[in-house]
Amino acid sequence: MTHASPDAKRLSAIRARIELVSSTEWELASDSEGMFLDALEGTAGGTSRIQLVRFGKHATYDEAQLIAGSLSDMRFLLGLVDRALAFVAAARRSHQQPSSAPREPVKSGPKNYATEAVMKCQEPAFKRFLVECHSLESPVTDDRVAQRLRSILGVTSRRELNNNNQAAARWKALRSEYDAWRRVG
Repeated sequence: MTHASPDAKRLSAIRARIELVSSTEWELASDSEGMFLDALEGTAGGTSRIQLVRFGKHATYDEAQLIAGSLSDMRFLLGLVDRALAFVAAARRSHQQPSSAPREPVKSGPKNYATEAVMKCQEPAFKRFLVECHSLESPVTDDRVAQRLRSILGVTSRRELNNNNQAAARWKALRSEYDAWRRVG
């Protein structure tokens, strides 16, 4: 059994904290008393605002902006980390193949990527991956997951993954990114 490195544990803890506020956005605002940070959360009746932090009178605008942008910055940076890990994992796999072996294995039969995509869209971890790394918005429904996946892959139907080589390649890259994300998380 392998143990996660301290960095992997910290990254996992950061992901967990971000997940707890997945439906929240932060906004810097001000009134006659100074600057403050509001949490905005969509509800059935509209958007609710909750004041999280009031900045002291000596806080600069740049300092307040740094804190106000930290939630979206963390989401962005986690996405970069995930894409970098997926890239490294793909590079390692390609270097592990013997030099005489073809880059892509010869298919014994047509791969059903559409069915594979449908099954992935039902996995809770894949849904969380799309929220964290590909801006899937809450509430996370099966329809939203399918729509976001089609948008990411640039297809109008997941069936295109079986007959469009470029779409299939995009699916395989996304699947690799997801696999790397799971190994880190």
